[in-house]
Amino acid sequence: MRYIVKVNPKYAGIREWVEKVVREGMPADGEVIYRGRNVLYRADAGQRLEVHCEANRKGYRKVGETGDGMTVGETGEGRTDRKAGETGDGMTVGENGEGRTDRKAGETGDGMTVGENVEGRTDGDMTAGEDARRLMVVVKEFKKPNLVNAYVYTTVRTSKAERSYRNAMRMSELGFLTPEPVAYGEVRNGIKLVSSCYICRELTGASEMRNWEDFPNAGTLIPAFAREIYRLHQAGVWHKDFSPGNILYKETAAEKKETATGKYDFYYVDLNRMKFGVHDRKRQMSMFRSINLNPAETRKLAGYYAAVAGLDKATTEKEALEQLAGYFAERKRKSKLKSLFKRG
Repeated sequence: MRYIVKVNPKYAGIREWVEKVVREGMPADGEVIYRGRNVLYRADAGQRLEVHCEANRKGYRKVGETGDGMTVGETGEGRTDRKAGETGDGMTVGENGEGRTDRKAGETGDGMTVGENVEGRTDGDMTAGEDARRLMVVVKEFKKPNLVNAYVYTTVRTSKAERSYRNAMRMSELGFLTPEPVAYGEVRNGIKLVSSCYICRELTGASEMRNWEDFPNAGTLIPAFAREIYRLHQAGVWHKDFSPGNILYKETAAEKKETATGKYDFYYVDLNRMKFGVHDRKRQMSMFRSINLNPAETRKLAGYYAAVAGLDKATTEKEALEQLAGYFAERKRKSKLKSLFKRG
């Protein structure tokens, strides 16, 4: 067996913990939060993240972030990853965008990295002189691929775990929010993928967009969400699984200035099915496909979107409703096929 591990340079200090999770699976203190096709569990990374103040820099930097030659290796392949700052998927200053990254307590979302503040102060729940902090993460164990995909995911395309990690990094670079990517891992037997997992920071205090019509703040939330969708489209982001369960939101902290979407921050999860650089209108409008199964709500969202994008309202609403109708038709076809197989 070969174990391939990629760790965000910011979290190089917990590499051993990540490797153990990839090799052995959920740790004893792991808490399952979802079990279906995939398994999600939360866990304490188990180590305290060391930070230290550098004389030539205001603020703090974690071990492994120094950029002085430390590399993050991939076990079992005889390769090492490039140094922090040398890869296109590294974190960038100001990244706060599966969206933007998950903020820690006290972070302003203005480009500060963990423990760093341009004025030389520690941020969030760190106090001056503090040298440790626990790290709560969520691990997504992907369902074992079928025989065909077990080879496809190592030869033709990358695994869902790797795509989740790289897409989260890319979303961050583009200025969107997502629970901050920590690492991904794969177990391979030759060129066959046996299992894979994706690890991100735990996001607390966020709510799903599911059934938004019942929210007391729907009157301000939905227009803000329409602006956020327009931002995604302007950036060329095509989320192929843009469903309300994969979109989370938080109200902007009182001390923080309003964002481009007003007083709400939107976070994205399940990012393995994404494309970037997409500006085709039909593909973009497909993100209305299952965002809300209530036609009236889909129409309402499309109307707000049209106003922000400067598009014809009637045409945009029609396109969105056509996408929803297509989703219902496809679901009906799949249901019929399943019933046929059951009879056989």
